[in-house]
Amino acid sequence: MQTLTLNNKNYELQSTTGKVLSSGKNMETKVSGGGGGGYTNRGTGYTAPVSITSKTTVHDQFFLEDANGKEHAFQLSDFNLACRDGNILTVVAAINIKKDKGPYISVINHSTDKVYFDPIALKQICEPNRLIYVLALIVFAFIAIKGASAEVGIMLTILAGVGTAVYYKSTLNRNTKTVKNLIKPAEYFQLAS
Repeated sequence: MQTLTLNNKNYELQSTTGKVLSSGKNMETKVSGGGGGGYTNRGTGYTAPVSITSKTTVHDQFFLEDANGKEHAFQLSDFNLACRDGNILTVVAAINIKKDKGPYISVINHSTDKVYFDPIALKQICEPNRLIYVLALIVFAFIAIKGASAEVGIMLTILAGVGTAVYYKSTLNRNTKTVKNLIKPAEYFQLAS
């Protein structure tokens, strides 16, 4: 098992490797819409445009048999993995050591040498704490406005906001890259053998 620290939180990468006994896939689409209202008055009026959005979620379900003959059942969303009976898979979870729980972040198909990641779960563990960045921006804005004219203070606050956003995004990208670099098919296959 590997451990890593992201944003002052310690995670243990736990994995289960086995042969696919059975697999299935289904999709769920949620459609929502709104708008279309309006008014007319003496031959003139206005109609609001209709807005329709949809989100499709892919659900993967599969059963693995590990090297000891024990079966493991998995139901994962948004991985959209390609596997068939007989393929060798490793499912990786990032367990927060303090909370003793965490999301499945990756599935490795050793038979096809493909690695799948759940982008939502990756963001969940890799994303820096937004509150720290917001508080830093508020403190900087307060200092900038108090110590300078209003125009200069506003300009410094905008610059600080852009800098904070860039640093936040670079931290998220760096953390995501760190996690992805830890999960290599060959290394997990050696652990499973």
